[in-house]
Amino acid sequence: MKIKNLTERDQNILHALYRFRTFTTPQIYRLFFSNNKTRDYCWQRMSYLKRDGYIMAKPVVKNGKRDTHSYFLTAKGMETLKSKGIVDKTAFAKDLQLSGYRMIYANLVNEIYVQLKPYGFEMWDSRQVKNIYELDRNSLIQGCLVAPDQREYGIYLLTADPEEKTVAKVISEIKKNFNIKYYMVLCSTPDAFTNFERVLKYEETRIRSSVSLLPYDDALIVLKTIGTEEQRVALYQKYGAVRNVEKGAFPYTVVHNGEVKYVCENLHNSTGVRRRLSLYTSHEFKREGRKVLLLIRKGFMQELQEEFKHYPHFEYKIILKSDLLDQIESREYPQI
Repeated sequence: MKIKNLTERDQNILHALYRFRTFTTPQIYRLFFSNNKTRDYCWQRMSYLKRDGYIMAKPVVKNGKRDTHSYFLTAKGMETLKSKGIVDKTAFAKDLQLSGYRMIYANLVNEIYVQLKPYGFEMWDSRQVKNIYELDRNSLIQGCLVAPDQREYGIYLLTADPEEKTVAKVISEIKKNFNIKYYMVLCSTPDAFTNFERVLKYEETRIRSSVSLLPYDDALIVLKTIGTEEQRVALYQKYGAVRNVEKGAFPYTVVHNGEVKYVCENLHNSTGVRRRLSLYTSHEFKREGRKVLLLIRKGFMQELQEEFKHYPHFEYKIILKSDLLDQIESREYPQI
């Protein structure tokens, strides 16, 4: 028996496939069926939409075995969206379909949105970002993550061991597109992180935007725990009474061990934070008289201490990954 009428959820699924090109079965479940205890109804509804020609599916293979399916919009699905006024631009479903590595890559990018949506984040797909900021259609940018406090992060994802020309192109785009104030480069492998970090350090002084470089999983953890200014202040409050400073080297001070200090976090591994730290020289410290309490992940601490070895007025406090994970588990978020 065919579907008589598409539900609002069916239409939302089709629209999501239009915007983000593809989602896997587990991703569809978390986005649209999380109120159901099992995936059975999700699988059944997607099979109906596939049977009736609104979507198509391709197998996702891992380690030589089919792991799940990845769904795409069909011509019928596209025409349905147009007829209901959900999309008005001319597009062809075949242009949205992906295969092989490009499909796996898209699923990895879309997982960012799937995981962060319950935490109040939205995400613009790459086409929307390029349109809003008038970027070249061949830009490598993968989208724009919009935090609950409306801060926008241009997103790049690097997998495996990226070619030198790929790293150079990403850096060039970030340097050129400074209307995006914040970027986040997520790396799915250690090689990707190391290779991009080396080039970023060389080009850092030529980049006007703030660039955060993090391993893929770490970036998601950080965004879930301190993805907003309110969460950042809550973190600072664990170390003493916090006060906002209108005119100062840093936006906040904290009363720590009986002393008023500036407080700053760099869990994002941000070039913008390092730039601000570098400006607070010993001369500035003598003028203002406030030390800096810097909250940092253990893996970045040694390198940061070396970079600021001539800044004895900096104090460091390690934030453990386990503490951030505990913080995530202790919170309750509404279902999507």
